[in-house]
Amino acid sequence: MPADPAALKLYGGIGSPYTMKVRAALRRMRLDHVFILIDDAAAKRTAEVRPPIIPVLEHADGRFETDSTPMLQRLAAAHPAAPAIYPENQAERFLALLIEDFADEWLTKAMFHFRWAYEADAELLSRQLAFDRLRSAGVDALEDAAAWFKDRQIARMTIVGCTAETAGLIEAGFERVCAALNAHVSTHAPFLFGSGPSVADFALYGQLFQLQRDPTPGERMRNTSPWLQRWIEWVDDAAGFEGAPQRLDASGPLRGLMDEIGAVYLPFLAANAASFNAGQSQFECAIRGGVWRQPVFKYQVKCLNALRESYEALDVASRARIGEALNADAAIEILS
Repeated sequence: MPADPAALKLYGGIGSPYTMKVRAALRRMRLDHVFILIDDAAAKRTAEVRPPIIPVLEHADGRFETDSTPMLQRLAAAHPAAPAIYPENQAERFLALLIEDFADEWLTKAMFHFRWAYEADAELLSRQLAFDRLRSAGVDALEDAAAWFKDRQIARMTIVGCTAETAGLIEAGFERVCAALNAHVSTHAPFLFGSGPSVADFALYGQLFQLQRDPTPGERMRNTSPWLQRWIEWVDDAAGFEGAPQRLDASGPLRGLMDEIGAVYLPFLAANAASFNAGQSQFECAIRGGVWRQPVFKYQVKCLNALRESYEALDVASRARIGEALNADAAIEILS
C-alpha cells in the first residue's frame, strides 16, 4: 500500500539515539509517518537541511526540520488531540524537559563511550552502520566504509570527553541511571511520570535502545537491569498504552536519576557555559570525585540557557517543586 502523501517522513538511522527517540514519540502520538532508513539517495534529498544531523523530519508541505527537542515541541503544539507527551502541569513539564536534556546531552556520552572504547563494540557497530547506509554494496565496500567510520568515531571521542580519564565516571554513571530506572519501572510506575510516556521516557529510551543492543553495555544491562531492558521494548511503540504523563515521583528510585542530574549534569553544563563565556576552548569540572575535561560545546550553552529561561518563567510554587525534585541547592543556583 503506498504511503499517505500527508504522512510525515522521518529520515534517520537505527543506530541514531535521536532518530529512535523521535520515532517512538511519533508512534505514541499516533501520527501518520513513514520511517526512511537514510542512504545516499535520502541523504541527497536532505543535503541542504541545516544543521546536517539526523533525524530529519519532512512535512507534507515540503518543509524539513531537525533537532529532536524543538521538533517534538512543535509537533505536540500542532497536534493537540494526539496523546500527550508533556505533562500539563508546568513544573512537571520542566522536569520532563530537564530529563530529556540530560539524556540527549549527557547519557549519550555513555552510548558513545561504550560503542567506540571497546573493540568488540566498535567492530560490530561500524559494520552495522556501514550496512545501514550502503545496503548491498558488496562486502569489500562495506568493510572499507566500516573501517573508515570506526577510525573517524574513535578520533572524535576526545571531542565529547570520552577518554581513558573519564571512562570510569561514564560507566559508573551509566550503572546508576540503569539501577534507578530498573527499580522505578519494576516497583513504582510504567513510565517516569506515571501511566503515560513523556519526552523524558523517549529521550532516555533513545540512548538506552542503543546501549542495550551494543555488546558490552547490553550484557551489563541483561545482568543487572532486566526490567529496564524489557521497558525499552515498551517505549519503542507505546501507542497502545492508556494514560498521560502527570507527576514525577522523585522520592523513590528516581531519586538516583535526579541526583545524577543535579550533581553531575547541571554542574557540567555550568562549567561548559562559564568557559564558553570566558572565550576558552576547553573546560574541566569536578564530578563524583573525578575530573571531567573536554572542549567547550556551544550547543550545550544553548541547552543551559533554554533550561534557565524555562525555569525563570515558572511561578514560585513551581520552582519549589523543582527544588524538591532536585533536592540540591547548588543545582537550583545553576538554573536560577
